[in-house]
Amino acid sequence: MMKIFSVNDERSVAGFYIFIYFLIFILTAFFYRNFFSIVVTTFAIVLILEPMVELLMRIKGMVRTLAMSIALT
Repeated sequence: MMKIFSVNDERSVAGFYIFIYFLIFILTAFFYRNFFSIVVTTFAIVLILEPMVELLMRIKGMVRTLAMSIALT
């Protein structure tokens, strides 16, 4: 079966999409400051909570939903 893209084409397509998402991210930050701060805060909360949830699941053997609710409090 023949590949549609070569390795270099896949990298250029991925680079294009990364650039587009970065541009959308920066434009959102420029035009909608409150929305941007909410999005960044949400990402930060997820990055902080996820290791806590994994730790609770591993140590206490909790279900994911229960561990998430305990980590939020």
